[in-house]
Amino acid sequence: QGPAGQNGNANVTIISLLSDDITWEEGDYLGSEANFYELESEAVNQDIIDHGTVLGYCKLGERWLPLPLTWEETGGASRQYVLFDYALNLITLYAYETEGVLNPWAIKEYRFLLITDKTVTGSKGMSSEIEIKSMLSNSGVDVNDLYQVMDYFNMKY
Repeated sequence: QGPAGQNGNANVTIISLLSDDITWEEGDYLGSEANFYELESEAVNQDIIDHGTVLGYCKLGERWLPLPLTWEETGGASRQYVLFDYALNLITLYAYETEGVLNPWAIKEYRFLLITDKTVTGSKGMSSEIEIKSMLSNSGVDVNDLYQVMDYFNMKY
């Protein structure tokens, strides 16, 4: 578990997953053929579900990019998608493209930041996820930039 955030009310846990440790299975994502991988983790606890969010990133080359990741082949002939969702004790990665399942071999690592803030209650009809992202944004943090988020919470790379 990482150190407390700057304002002292957030807890952050990092889960790193190397691509070499993934064994993709064929399945579907919202009716499209897709590869998927289920990562079981007790870190995705009820507190994360009720009061937090999970931010996902992937390392492509030397750059960390936010998930979901969508890219298009030259000329637009094909699109590729890598995304995730989470539930209690589980993070599920999905990879698919226009023609079916995708093996995202160029991605070397995935990193998930589990952020919880028990003071966030979803006021004004907003979910905890939206409030946490709003808090970060209002602090000048780009949630799409892994390094900015980690710096905000005083975490090491």
